[in-house]
Amino acid sequence: MNRRVTVLAIGVAVLAVAAGSCKSDPTADLAGPPTAIITNFSALVISVGDSASFTASVVNAQGFPLEEVVTFAPCDAKVTVRDDPTLKPPAPNQYRAIVKGITAGSSCATASGAGLTAQVDVTIQ
Repeated sequence: MNRRVTVLAIGVAVLAVAAGSCKSDPTADLAGPPTAIITNFSALVISVGDSASFTASVVNAQGFPLEEVVTFAPCDAKVTVRDDPTLKPPAPNQYRAIVKGITAGSSCATASGAGLTAQVDVTIQ
């Protein structure tokens, strides 16, 4: 009988510890404040008249993508930049820009969102 009581007491203690450890959500801080915009390319090389694309997301300190809107803009008239409406991620946390080379030279495209900005350098050949 002592063995059964001991096993029962150990089982109750294990369940109590397990239930107590689930009180806080370990993923709660994944939606922390925005800290950066990340892009999948830091530089693009395209020919005059050709296009290339890159994606951007607003992330928190852990690199977790947040549901923040990202907009794109050219740095000058050597390129045009527009949103790609065909990208449909499961959550609205990733955006894609299409960059087209207009004239040869160096330029860039910016991605902005949540008060942050990232730059992708563009070389047009």
